[in-house]
Parts: sequence; structure tokens; C-alpha cells
Amino acid sequence: MRWLMEQVCGEMELAHPGTSRTGLAHRATPVFKAWRTHGEGLQWFGDYDYLKSKDWSFDAAVNFMLSNHVSMINDNIGQVPPEAMPPLEKLARLAGYRFVLREVGCEKMVRRGTALSIKMKWANVGVGKLYRPAELRLSLLNTAGQTVVSTSALPDAREWLPGDHDVAASIPIPANMEPGEYSLAVALIVTTSQHIPLNLAIDAPAKEGWYEVSQTRIE
Repeated sequence: MRWLMEQVCGEMELAHPGTSRTGLAHRATPVFKAWRTHGEGLQWFGDYDYLKSKDWSFDAAVNFMLSNHVSMINDNIGQVPPEAMPPLEKLARLAGYRFVLREVGCEKMVRRGTALSIKMKWANVGVGKLYRPAELRLSLLNTAGQTVVSTSALPDAREWLPGDHDVAASIPIPANMEPGEYSLAVALIVTTSQHIPLNLAIDAPAKEGWYEVSQTRIE
């Protein structure tokens, strides 16, 4: 269901198409609670020029969307002048989920036939959540960039609401694994349809959705 956002007398209200302003508060109530199970979709009440002609606050509209955990926004805002782009860019950056790997730690050396222990600090810095099942996977890559061993660290990232999330995992090291230097790579892979990896907010070398985040040596 799409909702129209309108500012009336300095207060933000929600209105469903075809309804009057009477009883808007109780009509809008389910929108504030449903985001944990369904993505919230919002659209502008008009294009940028129309909003300004009504003397409505563009910043207030952006903050309203973010405070209500918006995931989808109808692109009906039209042309926006350069001076109004910062709040719009903020909205694009924070709407929905945005996963950041803040810290990762693993042993610098591990012996074959044991397991490599890994600790990670993730954060969802967006205002929404992931609504498709996605698995957090870890892999060790050899110097040629080939995956040698891979495992699941988290079966479903849909539980990652906005905020910080600690993950502890381990990668079993086969007894016959070739000794040498390996890169630790992470990926969040949608487990429906074609198993597509998600883009992550990680400043690290990436290839096809896999991000190299650390190094270890196998002895």
C-alpha cells in the first residue's frame, strides 16, 4: 500500500488516497508498526516545486520517512536543486538496510585439521531491515583468488534490525589443505532464486559480491 505524505499546519500527517483528513491518526497507526515484517513504501505528496509552493519543509519530510523506517520511495519528486540534494542523498543512503562490517578478527595462523575462529562486529546503519532471506557466508581464498573452503556464519540476516550485531563463527580447515597465505572473504547471499550476493557498505576489495576483509596463514 502506498501512502501520501503531507505537512499540514506544521505537523506531519499520513493520508491514504481517496480519504479525507478526518481520522488520519488512526488510519496511519499500522504504518509505524509494520516495518518489522513488511517493507514500508512512501511517496512524495507532489514534486519538489509543488512542495515548495505550499511552503512545506523538505527536511521535515525526509526526516519523517527515515523515522518511520522507510524501505521504498516512489521517485516522483522531480527535479531537485543542488542546495536541496544533501537531505535527499541522506534519505537514499539510509532508507532500507545498509550493512557495515565495523570490525573483524581472526587468527593469523591456524593448523590444518583444526578450525579458524572469527569474530565480527556488524552494524545495520540503515533505518529498515532486510526482507528476503540472506545467508552470511565466509570463505578462504588462495593467492589466485579461488575459493578453497567456505561455510555459513549466519543462516538468515533478516533479524539484523538497525543497530550493532556481533557474530562469532569458525571455518573448518581440512587436514589436506595446501599450506600458505589465504584471504578471508565475506558475502551476504540471498538464498532465494539465483543466490545473488548483496552489495555491502565495506571499504575492501570485492569481486562478485565477496569482500576480502582479512588474512591468515595455514600451516
